[in-house]
Amino acid sequence: MFEKFTLEQFVTDAASAKPTPGGGSVAALTASCGAALMAMLCNLTAGKKGFENFFDEMSRLAEKYSAAAKDFLADIDRDVEAFGCYMAALRLPKDTEAQKAERAAALVAAADVATNAPLSVAVKAEALLDDAAYILKNGNPSAVSDGVIAVRLLAAAVDAALCNVEINLPYIKDVEKRAAVKSMADGLKKSAGQKAENILKGIEL
Repeated sequence: MFEKFTLEQFVTDAASAKPTPGGGSVAALTASCGAALMAMLCNLTAGKKGFENFFDEMSRLAEKYSAAAKDFLADIDRDVEAFGCYMAALRLPKDTEAQKAERAAALVAAADVATNAPLSVAVKAEALLDDAAYILKNGNPSAVSDGVIAVRLLAAAVDAALCNVEINLPYIKDVEKRAAVKSMADGLKKSAGQKAENILKGIEL
């Protein structure tokens, strides 16, 4: 639903008292914008005079980042659906022992969904930083600022998405799973920050 909204509609709803779109959806949109800008830099390089040696690789990367940008838009709705799943579980009746057990199980399942949605965004955004150094080094200098912004947006998207992961951790009742998710989130946050710093080191605008 939200991926089809105009920018004005999305921002208006995000600024309203409505629970969605929230931070997870905005994190996904941020990742989408970062991937789109990286694709733009690739497209402004492939086929341009003076960059003939990079045509094949830049064309491939343009397709990769364009596809990622669209996938992140779908993550906006996935995040909204995850929130809806959790709210639906909260509203389940709890009058009898059987109902309480059913509600508790639904909340556990919903917590997993609500955690996995932003975690997926973080994983994908962090991975997209892997090709960024190559793109910025060999891309069209006239669009290097767009590449820099893309790197910063992707790193910010990782950090933002992980905020939603961290806030959901207490609702994961399986102690080992909770520890594994936290370890993964910590690793992603550290890795994205280091990658972005290394990529942008020495780049002059």
